Amino acid sequence: MGVNAFFLRNDLVAGFGFEELTPEEAYHPLAYGPYPPFDGPYVEI
Repeated sequence: MGVNAFFLRNDLVAGFGFEELTPEEAYHPLAYGPYPPFDGPYVEI
């Protein structure tokens, strides 16, 4: 399973109306494939 992440510099997106999100707010669960939803605990390593 692949994971994509995009990081944008604040100075490049200023004025475009993007709100700053925490990783928890920006997370979207997997939306394809025959995978069951995961509701496990958040574990910080």
